[in-house]
Amino acid sequence: MPTQAFEVIGRGVFSLEEASRLTSIPRPRIRRWLVGYNFRSVSGERSSTPPLRRDYPIATGQRVALSFADLMDVRFLDHFVQAGVSWRTIRVAARKASEILKRDHPFSSRTFKTDGKTILLEIGKVAKVEELLDLLRDQYAFKRILDPYLYRGLDFGPKDEVARWWHEKGERKVVIDPERSLGKPILPRWGVPTGALAAAVLAEKSIELVAAQFEIPKAGVVAAVEFEQRLAA
Repeated sequence: MPTQAFEVIGRGVFSLEEASRLTSIPRPRIRRWLVGYNFRSVSGERSSTPPLRRDYPIATGQRVALSFADLMDVRFLDHFVQAGVSWRTIRVAARKASEILKRDHPFSSRTFKTDGKTILLEIGKVAKVEELLDLLRDQYAFKRILDPYLYRGLDFGPKDEVARWWHEKGERKVVIDPERSLGKPILPRWGVPTGALAAAVLAEKSIELVAAQFEIPKAGVVAAVEFEQRLAA
């Protein structure tokens, strides 16, 4: 984990375990995307570079930490993979989109959200990635790789970057905001981490008592507990 406070304030910090719980993506897969991996081939030991740029260096003991922007990248990359886009195309698209938009995290930007097809088309032509061009010609395939749900629940800041993530679809009970509690899921009105509330209920065996202790309505405690239960499931 990053050790200096100024490195994470306003950027959020998540362990691989936390990132996996929030995105439902297996932890080893997230690590490979951020760190790369080694493998054996007929020519000997080789390494695969990560497709994503991470914001934080690897800490002692090879522990990997993600920023909020990294977390958004992981969500987007997983969506590309699930839509059937090849790794070659994903790597080219990630690199070229970063160059075109001059951002380390281009896919989660509002610019990409509103003009994704134009940007991907430019990438496909410049890099001559036939698969990407085919996807763009096929409207169904394009909608599959840039489904609007990917951006649902995201609020954007003044520089078009993702500012916060309302984790529950269609609801605004729990938010992940890098400016608050280092990005831990919280009840937005009271700023209390859902994990702390759920742990308190587990210890006290009483929602009413925890609500009184934290001075928040019972409904807020229930929302936090239900949220943590869904993550655990």
